[in-house]
Amino acid sequence: MNSEKLNRALWSVVILIFGISAFQGHGYFHADEHFQIIEYANYFNGNIGTDALSWEFKEQMRPSLQPLLFALLDFSFNDFGGFNVARISRFISGSFFLLAFFLALKKYNLHKSFVGPLSLLIWFIPGLAVRFSAENSAGICFLFGVVFLPYPRHSSLVNTILAGLFLGLSAMLRVQMLPAIIGLYALTFSSANNHIKFITGFAISAGILIASDRIFYGQWMFSPWNYINTNLIEAGIADDRYGSAPFYFYIIKPFLSSLFIPAIIFLFAIVLSLKDKFNNPIVWAFLLFVLAHSVIGHKELRFLFPMLPVLLILLVQACQKSVWLKRFHIAGLMLLFPIMIYWSYVPRKFAVGFLYELSQMDSSKNISVGFLDENPVNPFGLPYSYYELDHVTFSKIIPNTSVESYDFICGNRNKIKAQTLDLYSVFMQEKPEWVLTTFNFGGWTARTHIYSFYKLDGNGITQRTR
Repeated sequence: MNSEKLNRALWSVVILIFGISAFQGHGYFHADEHFQIIEYANYFNGNIGTDALSWEFKEQMRPSLQPLLFALLDFSFNDFGGFNVARISRFISGSFFLLAFFLALKKYNLHKSFVGPLSLLIWFIPGLAVRFSAENSAGICFLFGVVFLPYPRHSSLVNTILAGLFLGLSAMLRVQMLPAIIGLYALTFSSANNHIKFITGFAISAGILIASDRIFYGQWMFSPWNYINTNLIEAGIADDRYGSAPFYFYIIKPFLSSLFIPAIIFLFAIVLSLKDKFNNPIVWAFLLFVLAHSVIGHKELRFLFPMLPVLLILLVQACQKSVWLKRFHIAGLMLLFPIMIYWSYVPRKFAVGFLYELSQMDSSKNISVGFLDENPVNPFGLPYSYYELDHVTFSKIIPNTSVESYDFICGNRNKIKAQTLDLYSVFMQEKPEWVLTTFNFGGWTARTHIYSFYKLDGNGITQRTR
């Protein structure tokens, strides 16, 4: 197979995997994706009140662009059901991720390399790239901004304005992108004309958000400023309300997590990018982004997700220069390929995936679900109002009482197995049962919290209506 056919085949595989991930990826990676986008849209469309929303709504610190876009999707496709509307949002996100990535490859003359589509098969990329989250959407807009940058060659008036527009939208969606944008701006724009063009595009993006905030919140305001004022100025950058981590968190943590193999590969790519092109603006944008986030007390690995598209471009660039890195990259992909397939197929949040399965059952039959510990559909004291099913009721199981009156029970797998459950079998759980039984070395499953859903056999309600 020649390189052109290999490239096309890999792109076909990537599109298929992204499509599966968008179709199957019910739920969210982080709760903000649901409770600060989907539920806000649910409120805007008049389905719930403010008492069902997160505290950020009262502070008016969530940029309203994504909630309004989702509200529009929900209004337009409501007849298909909430789960399918969410699917549409993921298909849109995944499509724009692929488009931005391909255009960036073409900008840097990397589109003919098979390493480009191959890099999109790093085990966690398909599952994250289809999310309708602020992190992913900001990263996509940032990469579009890179595509239209007047670097490494001059670009037209329209392209420079578009660069400012997309980078501005990146900041409007997630204000934490500003350090990376400042880095790009400082290293890319040299002429006064380019400054004016870029600022024009950036101002347009700010105007779009101001208008959006006016529609959503009902008053003139600028939500990024409310975020900065609440989380940085009033609370201080060392604020530990949500936990704090040391300055070196982002340097060490990826190597101490399930990301350690990709983290090693990305590290080599960054080092090679600095060595080969010391003035490469996108690598400096990434480093400035990490530095700024390292100063802030509260740290999470997901805060780095907006820079994943840029890291992927740097990786492809580095693999073009280094044969050994390319081989290491391919070996890592082959090793982790089964994990990528599994992670692309399962729901991101199993409780939402469980609700989806229940939604496919005969709605004329009432379904009772008992939970042992926390209510799976009411985390943080906030309900999944958007996915609420009228024929399903959840109630807490009273200790030392029979559980056989429930159609489904859920909770920690080990606690469920401790009950008398001759009539129940596994319906869904975070890790496949065959993995837990086959690879239970040292009895680790007995010490691990694995959320599971068990069904009452023979009740007939698990038959799907479709």
